[in-house]
Amino acid sequence: MYNKTKKYEVAKRYRERNAQHLREYKKRWHKENSERIIAKVKLWNEEHPEQTRKTKRRWIEENPEKNKESQRRWLTLYPEKRKDVSRQSGQKRRALLKDVFVEDVDPRIVFERDKGTCQICKCPVEDDFHIDHIIPVSKGGEHSYVNVQLAHPSCNLKKHAKMPERLECPIA
Repeated sequence: MYNKTKKYEVAKRYRERNAQHLREYKKRWHKENSERIIAKVKLWNEEHPEQTRKTKRRWIEENPEKNKESQRRWLTLYPEKRKDVSRQSGQKRRALLKDVFVEDVDPRIVFERDKGTCQICKCPVEDDFHIDHIIPVSKGGEHSYVNVQLAHPSCNLKKHAKMPERLECPIA
């Protein structure tokens, strides 16, 4: 009969004697199963959003320098996404301040949905574009795919915070 204490002592001695081998095995296993591990972690994070948010916030508070470095590294890896992220966070912040419905709106999806055409003047849009709120957030419009459209920066700035029925169409 094995008792628990004896079993744990044997296991402890094995780990001590084979520490290097176990480290190598663990490293190899993680490398071979990285996709599975990432998928499992992603699933857990999706199922536990509040705990994930708390953990991320705590890590950011405890590691401000590492967080800044991580942000810098991300910006150098994805320079094309910098403008989109900045734009999204600004629009989302303004909508939250007005206490209206807020949805994560990806500008690239809006660009594809509107087929690269300004929805105000109906002309093609290049790389530089705005996401316009059809009913302005300042007038109670929501920040969602239903209430946004693709626009040239000049068209959007001319429209400003006017309601659609007040516009002289087309703005060019």
